[in-house]
Amino acid sequence: MVKTGQQSLKFLLEQNVGTPAQQKWLTKLLGYDFSIDYKKGRENRVADALFRRDELPENQEGRQAAITFPQPLWLEELKQSYLSDTVAQELLSKIQQGHLQGKQIVLRNGILVRKGRIYVGGT
Repeated sequence: MVKTGQQSLKFLLEQNVGTPAQQKWLTKLLGYDFSIDYKKGRENRVADALFRRDELPENQEGRQAAITFPQPLWLEELKQSYLSDTVAQELLSKIQQGHLQGKQIVLRNGILVRKGRIYVGGT
């Protein structure tokens, strides 16, 4: 769910795309399952605060931080697939025991990575 104070964004997927930059960003967004919810500025406190960050008095400093970011569902599915993959189970066991230190396969955030590529199982 994308919440915005820009009413025109509500119709993002319905409008004509004119520039190459718009085409590029719209193509990237189409890879996600999302909906756009318009809320008037004062009702949408987070977006309103970001829009008004430049209105702070000079003696106050504003900070911004990411609240959430998209997490692809296939990553969780991949982690679950390791449970029924005997090769993945063997690799995970060796990593936990420290037998693969210095090798080209590592565990990053629960994902097996070999030579910089995600291990998808069975190979």
